[in-house]
Amino acid sequence: NGNGSLSILVLGNSFAERAAPVIRDVFHGHYSVLRIYTGGACRILAGFDAPKYRDTYPTLLEKMRPDITLVISRENYFLTGPALDSDVPEFARASVLQRFDLKRNFSRRLVVDGQNPFCGWGALMMKNGETIQTGLEIARRFQKKTFNMSELYWTRNETAKFHSFETEFLSSMASSNANFTFNKVYDQFCLPDEDVCPFYNPANLHSYYADYVGHLSVEGLNALREGYQRIASRLIRELYLE
Repeated sequence: NGNGSLSILVLGNSFAERAAPVIRDVFHGHYSVLRIYTGGACRILAGFDAPKYRDTYPTLLEKMRPDITLVISRENYFLTGPALDSDVPEFARASVLQRFDLKRNFSRRLVVDGQNPFCGWGALMMKNGETIQTGLEIARRFQKKTFNMSELYWTRNETAKFHSFETEFLSSMASSNANFTFNKVYDQFCLPDEDVCPFYNPANLHSYYADYVGHLSVEGLNALREGYQRIASRLIRELYLE
């Protein structure tokens, strides 16, 4: 509970749970209630599993009718990557649209996070195709006093290409729906004006990722904080004016 006037709902999986403190901070002072409803390992976007969660969050949405709903759900190859690319069948697109329509119909504003650039199945994928545990790999290089970080990044072009379908699909939805915001997460890990998207903060060499499934560390969440703040400030301004 808060002392503001807006109602906010956060949906998703464990990535949403970890992002909740940042969401609370950027909306601080503006919400009357902030509710976090997540399901560990549930893929709310793709909708392939977690039937109990999938069947209950629409009821919560309809009853709560929040001013803002944020969907923060990292899902392997959801609308992105070589496994889908441009060959996503039409029924899959229709299914995704149906789920987004449900969220939009009961929310004044809907924000959907994009996917992390390096979240693969069970590990983080390096640009050479090798999968690693990023934090452990950085620690290993320090321990051996080999500070070569040259492989622990993707180029901006490689990152954008990997997410091209997702970007096209969700950007199109955002451009045609005034109450829909696509938070392009992957781009926020790339260095400004440089062709590098590292797995870690180059200023202090802290890993953006905390474990083998790509959960964000505190450093990784801080990398996204500015983006969440921009979105929060804009939505607060818009909703107060309505």
